[in-house]
Amino acid sequence: MCTSCLPSDIYVTVQYQVTFPSPASCPIAKGATPPPSYPVTIAVPSGSTVLDVMQQAVGIDGQTQSAFKFSATNFGPQLGFFIDAIGGTSAINNGSSGCYWELLYSYLNNPLTSSNVGASHFSICCNGYSIVWQYTAY
Repeated sequence: MCTSCLPSDIYVTVQYQVTFPSPASCPIAKGATPPPSYPVTIAVPSGSTVLDVMQQAVGIDGQTQSAFKFSATNFGPQLGFFIDAIGGTSAINNGSSGCYWELLYSYLNNPLTSSNVGASHFSICCNGYSIVWQYTAY
């Protein structure tokens, strides 16, 4: 990963994809349609967070980007915002099991890695990042 932020706007590829585990471990609302998986590429100032990128992606005009909608919950300054729903597919909590939107990232086409921070704490400081939201069972 990069060690310092660039002074100018950078390009970040933001995409989300939905992978569903077995229906028994993560039931999806009957009749729900999974959100489409497509890349959205936008320019953001160096040091922007994933949450900033997503908020900007919602405002992009165009037929494919118009479906990019999400909701988030703020868990305070230490944890920040976590994504509750993307494209109408919500996280599910059944006590000890459920499904959530997992933030994965790649830098310079390296393998995807799970983030250990929420969307508002993951800063993007240089070119070469891909952000993927994956619907994951726990």
